[in-house]
Amino acid sequence: MDKAEFVARAPIYYALAIAVALHEASTPLPEFKIKGRYPDLDDPNPEGGSLIERWMIWDRAVAWLVKREMIKIKRDPFGPAIFSSSPEFDDVWNTLIQDEDLPFSTYEAAGRSNDWLVPALISLENHFVNLDIKVLDFENPDGEWAPIQLEEDDPTAKKAISSLENVIEEVRSDNGYSATHSQERDFALEGLQGTLNKLRSRIVSAGYVKIALERLGMLGKRFAGTIKEGTIAAARAALIDFAKAHFGDALNYVWKIFF
Repeated sequence: MDKAEFVARAPIYYALAIAVALHEASTPLPEFKIKGRYPDLDDPNPEGGSLIERWMIWDRAVAWLVKREMIKIKRDPFGPAIFSSSPEFDDVWNTLIQDEDLPFSTYEAAGRSNDWLVPALISLENHFVNLDIKVLDFENPDGEWAPIQLEEDDPTAKKAISSLENVIEEVRSDNGYSATHSQERDFALEGLQGTLNKLRSRIVSAGYVKIALERLGMLGKRFAGTIKEGTIAAARAALIDFAKAHFGDALNYVWKIFF
């Protein structure tokens, strides 16, 4: 495993650990209580440590769970943040355990046992140390914006371009959306058009694809249950296929996780 793959995979194991802790407790928990459920027995600190203590992984794990509406967080100016399961927790969980690419499915296959999860977290921590992971390994801004040159007849690019054109046309022609949510509409169109222009120029970076996927996600929620939902979903799928084809094996996992 190299650094890129570690950065892509590690937050999902933390996310699993957080979800399991909340599910087992059946009550809201402060952050330190969640971390305390996975003690690092090898930590020399007299106060002890946790196997999910690395903040750069923790923050991404929490964001991953919030994005999927599995958890809710109540923050306080002085007290610790309180984490709780959302009403959608069980439905999302049942979906995640069906995905063979995620550790949720392995945890399920192991009988939902900490006898599997704890050793996995120990291995994760050992990889963190052995790979000499730094904060910059998670940020990697240069990698996200490094441009690639596309072939003129690239099929995944053609499909992504066509799909984006369809979404942009439908959103632009929606007078009701323009009248009621004009700023949101402009924000969505600017992001999609910028990515479309880059794809047409045949020079594009992962960052532009990510922007388009984020804007499509916003539109997907706005137009859920309408005729536009299918067009938006098709564009999202086309962009993910494009990303998987052009940004390497490590990034393939990132696209799957975050979008």
